[in-house]
Amino acid sequence: DPAPLPVVVEQFEDVAPDEDERFNAIAARLAALQASRNEKYGERGRALHRQAIAGVQGHFTIRADLAAVLPPALHVGPFLPGARYDAFVRFSNGSWDRARKDTPDVRAVAFKLLGVGGPKCLGSADTQDFLLNHTRARTPRTPEEFAALIEAAAPGGTLATMWRLIQAVGVGRALGMVKGTLDGFKVPFSSFASGTFWSMSPFQLGPSAAMFSVVAAENADSRPGGLVADLAARLKDGVAFTFRVQLYENAAATPIEDPTVVWNTPFIDVARLEIAPTDLSAPEAVETAAYVE
Repeated sequence: DPAPLPVVVEQFEDVAPDEDERFNAIAARLAALQASRNEKYGERGRALHRQAIAGVQGHFTIRADLAAVLPPALHVGPFLPGARYDAFVRFSNGSWDRARKDTPDVRAVAFKLLGVGGPKCLGSADTQDFLLNHTRARTPRTPEEFAALIEAAAPGGTLATMWRLIQAVGVGRALGMVKGTLDGFKVPFSSFASGTFWSMSPFQLGPSAAMFSVVAAENADSRPGGLVADLAARLKDGVAFTFRVQLYENAAATPIEDPTVVWNTPFIDVARLEIAPTDLSAPEAVETAAYVE
């Protein structure tokens, strides 16, 4: 039988009257960081997740029996039974810098689905983007804390970073955020192609909300040669992930406004992300990677 319809969540989202002004200010701060790194490296690049590991093509297929696990009211955006989308997939490190690719960092996978209908926050684009990190740790409690952490750490220097963060958020929050960030770096990660990745905040899903996750079909330790060589080797055989949603339950167990609370509601398998066998050194693969960037 179909799952019960989740509680409508709009009433639980706390939309402050000054949110647009605050978020525009945060966007300007991140754009300034982006501009400084563009100048440093002599390139146009992302504010975060600047260091790409690979950019490839894939397909995203929604399970045909979606109604058996997800209520029809949640069949919105790309989530239509049996739908299949072309996709671009990007594996990356989370930093604002171009460090050595195996340097400890937040690891991530992002993918863009093509041909997705419906209204969009960014207007008429017929795409849908997802970004997921390898750790569920969510240290900043607010967008302002997130921006403060990024700005404090970007110039470098451990003690200087701590001092800048204390000035921005106070001693208690600075200590908690630094500890949480370092704990996130300690989360085991052995392979981009055999790991699990998580969304970092709730997304609206029809009348409800959801967290997202992808889990690799293969679960294995990294092959010799490091993360980059491991991903290249596995992509030659093709890589697949199961895409899962985790539905909103109530304001206490699955809060919308506090990203530091890890939701514990069940995961529901709704789709499969597949990357066909790919040789990253082949001319067409190099062209795709450049296009993704």
